[in-house]
Amino acid sequence: MNTNSIAYISGNQVSNPTAATDTIFPTAPGGSVRATVGWPPFSEWDPTSSAPGSLPASVVDGHAFRVKAALKATAIQSENVTFKLYWNAGVYSNLTTLSSDKLLVSTGTMATAGAASISAYIEAVCLWDSVSQQLATVQMLGLKNIPTTPAVINTGAMTISSPNPTTTLKATSDLLQFFATVAFSTSGVGDVATLTELSIEQC
Repeated sequence: MNTNSIAYISGNQVSNPTAATDTIFPTAPGGSVRATVGWPPFSEWDPTSSAPGSLPASVVDGHAFRVKAALKATAIQSENVTFKLYWNAGVYSNLTTLSSDKLLVSTGTMATAGAASISAYIEAVCLWDSVSQQLATVQMLGLKNIPTTPAVINTGAMTISSPNPTTTLKATSDLLQFFATVAFSTSGVGDVATLTELSIEQC
C-alpha cells in the first residue's frame, strides 16, 4: 500500500479449489463471502478497524483510478493457473457466481510447467461516470513469474462499454467494488492461492 491507495486488502486465500472453476477469494479462510475493494472502503489507514470509511464521490467520478491484483500460488504441480480481476457489478456475494459481474483483466492460462510456486500481477486503469453509470477500463500491465517462462502478459486492451446494471446497489459511484478470482486446471490436494494484493489507487 502507498500514499495513493484508496482501498487495500492482502493475504486472502483459496485452498484446494474445485478443478477448472473460477473461485473468488473470500474475506476469511473457509468463508463464503467474496473479498472486495471499493466504496465504501474499509479503513485502510487503520488496519485494525473493520468499520467502513468514507470517500467523496468527486475522487472517483470523472477521475482515472487503477485497480491492481497480485497472486502467489503454491504447492502446485504440472497444471494451469488463471488469475482474473472483476468489477463486482452484480447482485451476488458468494464465491462462485459470476453471471452478472464484468471481467476487467485476465492472465489467461498460465502453464506452471511443474513449478511448485508461481506469481502473477495484473492491473487496469478505470474511468467511471456517475451520470451514464458506465465504467471504461483498459488493461495496463500484466506479469507472470513462472520460473521457466517469466513474461509480460499482453492480451490487448479491454473496454467495458455496457451500462452499469440498473440496480439500487450500484446506483452510485460510492458502491463500486472489485474482486479477484483464481482457477486451477486440476484439484490437487494442497494447492493454495494467496491474494498478495488487491488494491485501488488514484492515478
